[in-house]
Amino acid sequence: MASSFYFMSLYLQRVLGHGAALTGTMFLPFALGVVAGSFLAVKLGYRLAPRTLLVAGGLLAAAGFAWFGMISSDGAFGTDVLGPSIVASVGFGLCLAPVVSIATAGVAARETGTASALLNSSRQIGASLGLAALGTAAQHRGGDVPTPQALNSGYALGLTLGAALLAAAALVAFTVLPRTAPPSRPSRSTTATR
Repeated sequence: MASSFYFMSLYLQRVLGHGAALTGTMFLPFALGVVAGSFLAVKLGYRLAPRTLLVAGGLLAAAGFAWFGMISSDGAFGTDVLGPSIVASVGFGLCLAPVVSIATAGVAARETGTASALLNSSRQIGASLGLAALGTAAQHRGGDVPTPQALNSGYALGLTLGAALLAAAALVAFTVLPRTAPPSRPSRSTTATR
C-alpha cells in the first residue's frame, strides 16, 4: 500500500502539476475509504472468517491498484485517482482487522504485545522493501528523461506490479490460511459484567 501513496503523490504533482497541499487533500477519499473498510470489516467480522475478509480485501485492493495502473499523463483526479482510491482503500481497510486477528490468534495473552510489534515491524520492513523494488522498476521504465509521459509510464508500471503483488498475497492467504468459522459475537451478559 505504501507504493500507492508514493506513486500517486508523484503522479499528482509531477505529471498532473498539482501542488503539495492540493495533493494531500486529494488523499482524503483514500483515508476515508480505509476508515469505511475497517468499519465494514468489524461489522462483517462476526459473519465471515478472517481468511474470507483478508482474501476479499486483498482482491479489492488489487483491483484498485490495477485501476491505478491505467493512469494517463493527461488524466485528472476524478477519472484517474478518485475511483481507484476508493476501491483500493476499502479493500485495504477490510484487511486491517483480519491481519491483526490472524497474527495474534493462538498467542498467549502475555505475548500478544510482542506478536503485535512483530506484525508492525514486518509491515514497515515489507513496505520499505516493496517500495524499493517497485520504485526501481518504475524508474527503469521511466528512463533518464523525466517527461510527464515517461514518469506516467513508470508510475503506472509500479502500480500495476503492486496490483499483481496484492493479488498474489490474496492467493497465498486463500491457499495457506486454514478455513475457520467466524468468531462468535460476545453475549450481552459477558459484556455487561466487564
